[in-house]
Amino acid sequence: MVPSTHFVTNIECTDTTGKGIAREILDQLKKRGIPPEKIMSLGSDGASAMTGKYNEFGTTSDHIANGLKRKVGSQKFISITYMMMDAMAPVTALSQFFQKENIDVALVKVKLDFCVKELLKVKSMETGHLKQLSEDLKNETFKDDHHILKTPGFNLQSLVDTFITALVDNILSRFPSDDLLTSFGILSMRPISFLNEQQLDDYGQNEIDKLCQHYGEDQTMTWKEDGKTLHKTTPPIINSEQTIKEWALLKKVVLAQHYPRDSSCELWQLIHTYHAQDFPNMIKLGQLALTLAVHTAGCERGFSVQNQTLTASRNRMTVQKQDSLMRVKLGPSRKAFKFEASLNKWKTEKERRLYELKQYK
Repeated sequence: MVPSTHFVTNIECTDTTGKGIAREILDQLKKRGIPPEKIMSLGSDGASAMTGKYNEFGTTSDHIANGLKRKVGSQKFISITYMMMDAMAPVTALSQFFQKENIDVALVKVKLDFCVKELLKVKSMETGHLKQLSEDLKNETFKDDHHILKTPGFNLQSLVDTFITALVDNILSRFPSDDLLTSFGILSMRPISFLNEQQLDDYGQNEIDKLCQHYGEDQTMTWKEDGKTLHKTTPPIINSEQTIKEWALLKKVVLAQHYPRDSSCELWQLIHTYHAQDFPNMIKLGQLALTLAVHTAGCERGFSVQNQTLTASRNRMTVQKQDSLMRVKLGPSRKAFKFEASLNKWKTEKERRLYELKQYK
C-alpha cells in the first residue's frame, strides 16, 4: 500500500483549452481500458486551462527601459521590495512543501495554517525586512549612501494590508475549510495518544461524516458539450454506515497496537497488512488519502525532462520519438524494470534480422 508515481505518455495536444486537454486525457484513459470514474483526483501545474481559473496579470512596458533607474531608486520600489522579501518567505516554504513527492496529507493543513499565520504577521510591519526598512530608508537616502526619490502620496501600511489580505484570500480559496483534503488529514490519527476516552470517540467524527457524504453516495456530474447538457453518475466507493463503525473501532485498534503514526504511509501499510478484512471501507479511504494528487512534483519533473529532450537543435523530433525517450528517462529503475519481458516483446513485434542471422549460423 505504498503510493508511487508513474510516467504514462507524452502526447501532442492541438487544442490547448481545458476542454481539449480533457478530451485528450479521456482518450488516453480509454486506450488503456481505465474507466474515468476510477480517477479519484487530478494534479496539475496550476495553469489556468487546467484549474479553470483565468486570473490574468496586466503588463506595462517602459520603452527601452526608459526611466528604469529612477524607478528602482524610488521610495515606493524599495519599500515594495522589502515587503515582498518578507511575504515570499512563507509562500516559498509552502510551495516547496507541495513540490515534494508522496506528501503526507495530514501535514497540508498544518503547513497552510503556518503560512497564513506568517503572512498576517507582515501586516504588523515588524517582520525582518520591513523592520530593517525603517533603518535603511531615512531622510531620503538609502543606507546613508544613495539618494532616493520620495513617492508622493505613497502609504506603505495601506499597500501591505491590501496585498497581504488579497494574497491570504487567494491561498485560502484554494483550500477551503470544508475541503475533502482537510478531512483526510484525520486519517493520520497522530493526536489519539493524548485523548481521553470521550475525546477519542469524538475524534474525526465530523471529518468522517464529510468523507462518507462524498464517497458513500452516488455522485452526479453535469456538463455541457456541443450545446447539450450531459450527466454522469458514479456509484459510491464505500458503505457509509459500515465506515462509521469501522472508524470508531480502528482508532482503538491503532492505539492498542501502538502503531507508529509518524508517517501516514507506514501506518496504513500496517493496517492494510494486518487488518484488511476488518476495515475494508477504511482501507479504501486510506488508499485515497495516500494517492491524492496534492503534490506537483510529477508535473514539474515531466516538463523538465521534456525540455531536456526537445531542444533547439532537435526541434524536428516527432511526438512519438519524444514520448519513447521520456519513457526511458522517467520509467522504472533498473532494478524494477522487467528486461526479459521487454526483450520478448521486442522480439515478437516483428521479424528481427539479428535473430535470423544467429539461426543461419
